[in-house]
Amino acid sequence: MATNNQSSIELGPSVALRIGHLAKRAAMFTICLGAAWPVSGGVVINEIHYHPASEDVREEFIELHNTGDEAVDLKGWSLRRGVRFDFEKATVPAGGHLVVAADSDRFAAKHPGVQSFVAGWKGQLSNRSETIRLEDANGMTVDSVTYADEGEWAIRQRGQSHHRHQGWDWLAEHDGGGRSLELINPVLSNRYGQNWTASTAENGTPGAANSVFSANAPPMILDVRHAPLVPRSTSRVQVTARLLDEQDTGLAAELFFRSDPEEAFQSLPLLDDGAHGDGLAEDGLFGQAIPAFPDGTVIEFFVRASDKQNNARNHPAVSVPDGEPRANLLYQVDDTVADDSLPFYRIIMTP
Repeated sequence: MATNNQSSIELGPSVALRIGHLAKRAAMFTICLGAAWPVSGGVVINEIHYHPASEDVREEFIELHNTGDEAVDLKGWSLRRGVRFDFEKATVPAGGHLVVAADSDRFAAKHPGVQSFVAGWKGQLSNRSETIRLEDANGMTVDSVTYADEGEWAIRQRGQSHHRHQGWDWLAEHDGGGRSLELINPVLSNRYGQNWTASTAENGTPGAANSVFSANAPPMILDVRHAPLVPRSTSRVQVTARLLDEQDTGLAAELFFRSDPEEAFQSLPLLDDGAHGDGLAEDGLFGQAIPAFPDGTVIEFFVRASDKQNNARNHPAVSVPDGEPRANLLYQVDDTVADDSLPFYRIIMTP
C-alpha cells in the first residue's frame, strides 16, 4: 500500500522489495473493496481453460454460470478484453452453464458430452494473465475476472536446487498442467484468486458443476497491510486483514510473527472490535499490533483465518513438505535517517 511517498511490492516468499522514498512518517489506509456481485441475472465467469496441456489454443474455453433462479437471455451480450465474442442467440438456464469455446469442432471432439456451448471467438487467452470481461446488450459490465498463473492464483512451493540454494516457485496446475481454472464458490466474488483453483478433473468440467465447488470454503484473507511500512525501534506495527466468507458470523483470525532467526512463532488474535486499528467493529476488517523490536530486526509474519466450521486458510499460501508456513511476509526495523531526495530500493530477506 503506497503511503506518503513510499510504495511496497511483494516479490516473493523470501524477498520483499520496497521501492520509493523513505517516508518520514509512514501512515496506512485500507480500501475495503466490496464483493463483485453479478448485476444481471446472476451470470458469472465460472471456469477458464486458458492454457491447455496440448498448447493448442483451439482447446481454450470460458464457462458462464447462472447463479440466479431465472433463465438469462444473452442476445446482444459479448465477451471483451482477452477474447472477443458476440452472443447472437444463447440462453443460460437458471442454475445452468454455457460454455464459450475457441473452436467448435475442436471443443466437440474434446468434450463430446457437452451440448450447451457456443464457439468461434476472436483472439486467444494469455498463458500468464488476462482480463476477461462479460458485457450485456447495453455495454455494461456484468462480470470481469483478471486471472494469473502466480500470486494468489497459485501456491508457492520449494523450487529446484540452484547453485546450492533452494528457492521458491509458483505452482499452478491450470497453467499448462492439464487442468482448468475453476471458481470455488460462485456466491462469493470471483475477483480474488483465493476463490479459484485448478480443477481436479483433467481438462476441466465444461458444462457441469465445477469439480472444486464448495458452498463453505475457508475465509478469504484480503488486503493484508502493515504500518508503518518501515518501523523504528520505538514503533508497534499495526497489521490489518479483511476477511470475506459466505458467513457473517463465527469468523476468527490469528496473527503469527517471529523475529529472525527465532524458530518459534508468537501469536496474537486479530480482532474486529473497533479497538485494534481495525476500523469499525464488525466491519470485516481485523487488526492487531506486533510489539516493537530492536533496530535492524527482521520480522516474519503470516495470518491464519477460520470459520465456525474450522475451515482454515493461511496467507500467504504455501505448500512445503513439513506443512510449516515458510514463505511469509517480512519487514525490517530501521532507525536510520536516509537522504530521501532520490529513490532507493529496500530488499528484505531471511538467511
